[in-house]
Amino acid sequence: MLKIAENKFLIGKEIYPPLSVELSYFRVSKRFWSICFERIKRAGIRILSSYVPWNLHETPDGQFDFSGQLDPRRDLIVFLELAREFGFKAILKPGPWIGNEWVNGGYPDYLASMPELLARDPNGNYVPAKNTGGVKGGYVPTYLHPLFQSHLKRYYVALAEVVKHYIYPRGPVFLVEIDSRPSFGGHLGPFDLDYNQYVVSNLYPEFLQQRFEEPKRAAEAYGERAKQFADLRPPLAFHPASSKQLAKVFDWMRFKDWMMARYVSSLREILVNSEMPALYYFTHFSKDGAMPLADFPWPEDMSFFSGYYLDGSYDYYTAKHDLKAFACTKPFPYLSTLATGLPAAVPEEAAKYLPYDARSVKFSLCLALASGIRGFNLGSFVERDHWYGSPLTRDGTVTAGYEVIRKFAAASERVGPDTLESEAEVAFLVDRPLYWYRELRADEPYGYILPLLNTYFGLVRDLSFLKFEFGVADFSSPASLKRFKTYIVPTAELMSRAAQQALVEMLNQGKKLILFGVVPVLDETGRPCQILANFIKIKTSAQQEVGAVRGLGVEFPTTLFGHIRKANLKKTAHDGRRRPVGAAGKVKKGEVWFFSFDLSSQLNHERLTFLENLFLEIGVPRRLYSSDPHLDMAVAKNQKSTLLYLFYPLSGSNHAGLPRQVIIRVDTAACGIRGERLRLLDLLGDTDLKVSSKELRQGLSLRIAPNDSFLFLIEKK
Repeated sequence: MLKIAENKFLIGKEIYPPLSVELSYFRVSKRFWSICFERIKRAGIRILSSYVPWNLHETPDGQFDFSGQLDPRRDLIVFLELAREFGFKAILKPGPWIGNEWVNGGYPDYLASMPELLARDPNGNYVPAKNTGGVKGGYVPTYLHPLFQSHLKRYYVALAEVVKHYIYPRGPVFLVEIDSRPSFGGHLGPFDLDYNQYVVSNLYPEFLQQRFEEPKRAAEAYGERAKQFADLRPPLAFHPASSKQLAKVFDWMRFKDWMMARYVSSLREILVNSEMPALYYFTHFSKDGAMPLADFPWPEDMSFFSGYYLDGSYDYYTAKHDLKAFACTKPFPYLSTLATGLPAAVPEEAAKYLPYDARSVKFSLCLALASGIRGFNLGSFVERDHWYGSPLTRDGTVTAGYEVIRKFAAASERVGPDTLESEAEVAFLVDRPLYWYRELRADEPYGYILPLLNTYFGLVRDLSFLKFEFGVADFSSPASLKRFKTYIVPTAELMSRAAQQALVEMLNQGKKLILFGVVPVLDETGRPCQILANFIKIKTSAQQEVGAVRGLGVEFPTTLFGHIRKANLKKTAHDGRRRPVGAAGKVKKGEVWFFSFDLSSQLNHERLTFLENLFLEIGVPRRLYSSDPHLDMAVAKNQKSTLLYLFYPLSGSNHAGLPRQVIIRVDTAACGIRGERLRLLDLLGDTDLKVSSKELRQGLSLRIAPNDSFLFLIEKK
């Protein structure tokens, strides 16, 4: 039996915690495999993962070699045999795209000599994949082109012929990754790719037919004429002449998601039909600050699920948002790669100027765990070319990061991270068309949407400053719309009908909504839609300008998105001309707090005070406090353990790297911490503090350096 149950892998009758490490067999000499395996096992890890590069295993004559007869780097068979001998389970990542600073991302060179299957930009040009670590990315194929699919099937069938003998229960392989973050070679802009003739002539019309059923309906939606779906050409750019042009662009973005869903489903189908009955997953590739793709046909039995990726270089607040977005909306929040190092063209030089050490590994692990991630695959655990900072070097030598991983594995066994829960009661929530509009970078017709989303991400940072714990919900995830009590929602003149209806239903259920922007009057296709406006009985005008706002006992300058023309709710804020810009009150069983200005603090203390007063008045509990706003904190619990996370990200004025003395406070009663004499045990470090509950409530002084973190287990002494 292969199954995912309660955030664990069930393999036969054995339960495996979802913690694995990556060792690329083709990048580590065979003579070092055993010592690496031994040290991985000593670290408490029971699962290995490895990429399988297509262009390494296909020989020049079109045959496939997985036994290393001609090149020892190709010996996948002995690698799997040795993994079984050491008692490991295994995850394989056969691409076809593996990225991973490998030439062409794993695609064979001959694909680039077949112009008909290569992806095209709006001008019909081929586009090379973006390079990382100084390695050539190669050209991007059209994923669903029949010729590319034919070559891909040859590779997959040849691989399956070998690997099927090592699939559980015959061998260690139980999980297979479908591609590796397919992203059109890193070109995720709305009009980057793919304008291949097959896409334009076959796939795009098929999508339109599924969406509209009749060409007349599609033509009417786009303000065009068409007798058949093939007459409708994809947009090449955005020209804000009308809302119907915007509707077409949004559908083009939907189409790219649709195409990706079909692609990964086709890959799984090939492997399953080739006698590889494993569990499968697909890793999302998304831009920073965007929701993971939603419209994928995940089976309910979790035999095919989604993963997420965290590289070694990220903005703290953006990564925190994105990880929470994934964790709050997926049934199994699996981090299919958490990088334990950094890519580089010349690793030795890069390590001098941008070191990646044990502190960096610990910080990423703590951030992911605190954000709700429950499964981890640690990327490039063993060093390789174009990479540095790994816990093990290529000959198995232990580096500083190794001990952090060993302690993390031990901590996982001790506290059960797969069952941890945050007690956050507030969540961020965005309608996807706002994300799509942001990608257009368009000043017209809704130029205020860009600063509106800047406000959104500013609030992510502000809630961290104020120590209000939060989640990130998604309209495509019904469970996330029920999980929290209060939702923070940016609103523009356009909002999908489904999102407006969902917000109405949430108010009927007694939820609290903090809305900011202007009230929607259109759906995402540009058609009139005032479901939300009619329900909350607020009308606004949109006019971006700078003004002074007075409300909740403070006054400050900010950007106005508009003002309130009519509202049946109590006015809570006004601008300098006495126009209402804030209103609040009960709506059915719920509550609405609406603001037509930039709520984020921009590090202004009056605006931060306004936010603090707002959340306290709404009734959002705050259980944590620190003397330095840059020090972030979180608490998570399960039935047997309470964990306290502390983070000091590199931001603001702390780039000097000097340790700071900070004071933290924890509302022990609100966090369910019992007992007067306590012990704070740093599970990933060497700090062991004996404190009283009173000290923790009134203030505890700690020393912490920038880019450092603590994972404290709070125990009764």
